Amino acid sequence: MKQSISTNAYPAKLISRILVFCTLLLTSGFADAQNPLASAQDFNVFTEGNLSISAGDIEGAIAIGGNLQVLGTSARPSMNTTGKQAYVTIGGNNYALVVGGGLLGTNGAVTFNIDGKGSTDDHFVRFNTLYGSNAEANNSGINIGSPANDPQFRYIRINQSIQSNATVENNGTLVNFSTAFTNFRNESNRIASKSNNITATNSGGQANIILGSNATNVWNVTGATLNSYSQINLTGTLPNVNNALLINVNVTGAFNWNNIRFTMNGESDNSMEINRAPYIIWNFYNNTTNLTILNANLILGSILAPNAIITNAASGNITGQLIAKSFIKPSAGELHIAKFNTTINTGVLAAKTITLSPVYYADQVNVNWQTINELNSNYFEAERSYDGVEFQTIGRLYATGLNGAIDAYTITDKSFNHNKDILYYRIKAIDNNGTVSYSSIASVRINKENQVSVWPNPFTSTVVFYCTSGKTAPLSVCLIDNLGKQVKIQHYTVYKGVNSLTISDLQSIQPGNYYIVATDKITNERVAIKAVKL
Repeated sequence: MKQSISTNAYPAKLISRILVFCTLLLTSGFADAQNPLASAQDFNVFTEGNLSISAGDIEGAIAIGGNLQVLGTSARPSMNTTGKQAYVTIGGNNYALVVGGGLLGTNGAVTFNIDGKGSTDDHFVRFNTLYGSNAEANNSGINIGSPANDPQFRYIRINQSIQSNATVENNGTLVNFSTAFTNFRNESNRIASKSNNITATNSGGQANIILGSNATNVWNVTGATLNSYSQINLTGTLPNVNNALLINVNVTGAFNWNNIRFTMNGESDNSMEINRAPYIIWNFYNNTTNLTILNANLILGSILAPNAIITNAASGNITGQLIAKSFIKPSAGELHIAKFNTTINTGVLAAKTITLSPVYYADQVNVNWQTINELNSNYFEAERSYDGVEFQTIGRLYATGLNGAIDAYTITDKSFNHNKDILYYRIKAIDNNGTVSYSSIASVRINKENQVSVWPNPFTSTVVFYCTSGKTAPLSVCLIDNLGKQVKIQHYTVYKGVNSLTISDLQSIQPGNYYIVATDKITNERVAIKAVKL
């Protein structure tokens, strides 16, 4: 049984001047669903690192955190197969291309051609740096190269644009790639924790799947099983705004994807691209580092692979957003616009849940986690990372197996690098059948003042509020319900260092979502942490 894992407690930092923020926070309620690709905005392709392109079209807007390398003649047209928006509006301008680095490549008469105007919409480009190249105006657009007017150098041509060539190079930040990829990795882990609720049956080597009328249809599949099918046939309630399809593909390291054809009740490819692709995600979550697309079949849905170098080695089309560490496109084929256009429920307390709360205390980190309904659980491993991407195991505990009950675990971490400011943790859960799943990632700031966390979360009758203070001060801790009503308040004196404050006698309050709000009674500084009462 695959575990449904979520994290509801996050270390936070006390800051000044957040009284208004806290007031709004207390009345806003809990969001129980979100778009996991929201940080990609309307970009068709979004990479943390480089994008290298030799052939084919990318029909939507492109965001590249690293460098763009042009290795062959290719294009970003303004007209597109699915009829969707081919740009992202930032600061009042419509951008076809945003590059956090520069333009790479020399020798060879090759061009990345941007059709800069669709109807009346001008499409701009922005490079952080051109590495000494130039942006020169031509008759109806801009040439960018080294120099731009030399055909022996790889370059970009923007057709029919009113953008001035002087605005092409600018080190101002249009897209925060670092924050976006932190979000993508967290979201990839979060949705990977969702429990399987659809089943594929094998008929003649084809996967037959009946989709239910679930808010999210979840298919958890290993890479080897996925590659064993020759076709995927979907029936039932096909993907739509109320019924997303989430495919969690469990592969680690390098994976050659024998992408295969989808069929959906006899719908045409174009109908599926327009009506179904915006509600499908392929989530390559388990530290997939290299993802190579091998076949020319149409891929329907967005690809979320935030740790992977994706190589589209075939000439097939992809209809959906592509999120990757970097992207290599050596072959023909097109990327069609289909922004993921719905939400996926967070599932705060699904059938089997893990909540994670690392606490820095006395020069060590107590990695605390809590489970409910441990049916078929074998063991858990706590993993630590310094960057939120590469994790290593720091300890293992075997499951108690208390089905229907809550159990708590702690692994103490003393061996971390004390020169680091932030540590990242996650829990790896291994079931008796070998199924592996992960909790969301939780971070803890070490050797810093004014940090807080709560444990356990969810709680039943007692919750402990941990805070690190730089001084002795009076502190009130208040429990607020989801409507902003004060349920309980207790007063303490905190001292320099780590303080653990117990809030007890909570067994009689109603189950649900709450905020724990701490207020420094001298400075009126406040911080709020969300918590769940079972």
